[in-house]
Amino acid sequence: MKKFFKIIAVSFLTILTSVSCNKVEEDLGEKVLERTLHFYALNDFHGAYLYDEAYEQTGLSKIGNYLINQKESDPENTFIISSGDMFQGGAESNITYGKVVIDAMNAIGFDSMTIGNHEFDWGEDVLKEMSEQMDFPLLGINVFYEEEDISDLNKLTRPSYLSSSTIIKKEGIKVGIIGAIMPNIDSSIIANIASMFYYAPSINLIKNEATRLRNEENCDIVVLSTHDGSSFYYEDLSSSLDAIFLGHEHEKIEGKYEDSNVPYVEGLNYGSYLSHISLDLKLENNHYKVVSSIVENIETFNNPLFEEESERVNNTYLPYKEEVEKIRDEVLFVFETNISKSKFSRYIAYSLKEYATNIYPKLPIDSAFINSGGVRDTIEKGEFSYGDLIRIYPFENKIAIIEFDKYLTYQAYISNKANLVRNDPILSDNGKYYVATIDYVALESYGYSNMILLDEFARDIVASTLKDKGYIDI
Repeated sequence: MKKFFKIIAVSFLTILTSVSCNKVEEDLGEKVLERTLHFYALNDFHGAYLYDEAYEQTGLSKIGNYLINQKESDPENTFIISSGDMFQGGAESNITYGKVVIDAMNAIGFDSMTIGNHEFDWGEDVLKEMSEQMDFPLLGINVFYEEEDISDLNKLTRPSYLSSSTIIKKEGIKVGIIGAIMPNIDSSIIANIASMFYYAPSINLIKNEATRLRNEENCDIVVLSTHDGSSFYYEDLSSSLDAIFLGHEHEKIEGKYEDSNVPYVEGLNYGSYLSHISLDLKLENNHYKVVSSIVENIETFNNPLFEEESERVNNTYLPYKEEVEKIRDEVLFVFETNISKSKFSRYIAYSLKEYATNIYPKLPIDSAFINSGGVRDTIEKGEFSYGDLIRIYPFENKIAIIEFDKYLTYQAYISNKANLVRNDPILSDNGKYYVATIDYVALESYGYSNMILLDEFARDIVASTLKDKGYIDI
């Protein structure tokens, strides 16, 4: 009798084990023998919202029209994603803090977006608001709040508005998308915001998440969307993934890893290219496997495929139009010749120095500079509007004044600075030396004894200087 009960008990345990270890798959509908998935991705779009022939900018309406058509013609096999830095840079986006771009992305039908470093620029409160406006998940598997002990990632807290991955269910298939950002990307984010977060090494996190998505969630396909252009960094991961979408480096890249044949791609910036990876699948043992793939970057400007605008996307602009254009279209100055990035960088430094001196006339501020990557393009002759200034100098940094106790420290600090406007060093009545710069530079710096942060945006000071004094060749 004991033996009989033992057999029953063992059999019951076997049934329980079978149920727990072999998760019953969802009925997602009919599985066809073969199918092709299409993934379309934008990276480093930087708010390039409207069509602009002068800057060869295609705009989100034309790109969106193409994407909407692709998704509507093959909804069960089409995915639209972003690999970060979607908002900061264009007047329409900057003035609305990304809202107009998010509305357009919702209208297009984006499936996911990975967070980029410039998504942090406006602070966490704005970032939370943006995520709440999105009809798609914001991804960042390796972004955690900073803690004293970061040795155990399992004990760290990921912001509530970020997800490690998302699962998209289509007819007969489940696709997992993992989002990540470049590890230790702190230096590309203003320090007072970056210090709140820990951008962790991502390889093990991605590998474990890919395994979970396949084994526990029964995903057929798993792709990575990362705001990181270092394709070599993810090569060892490629055996765990089916495709990799890159960003951040503003490069045009497409290829396949030699050992795994997994495709990877990055589409330059500002929507100049739309990245596309197609995966040909075959059904094996009730799961899809990739048998071949195509990877390409599709040029968007003056391409017949992107000629038509989308009424659906254009309608998302209407609520913002009056507010945006009132600010964007104000003419600040008329340039008689083209101005290089380096010359305009020095002009910005000059504007900061003049403004800081007027605010603090008793401080002999003899030098000023900005970061070397602050100015994004040359200025072409002709009318120059506030919208042009946003495109050229998109970042909303505030003015900072740095104080030095010692002449040698001051000299060492500014001796290797680019975009420097400098007079002979002046010692103040209190025995200090002063330099004007922006918060992004000041908060990353060291060696000074004190810092004064002003509330004014550097870009607005430059706009006022252009209107009041015109352009001065520094």
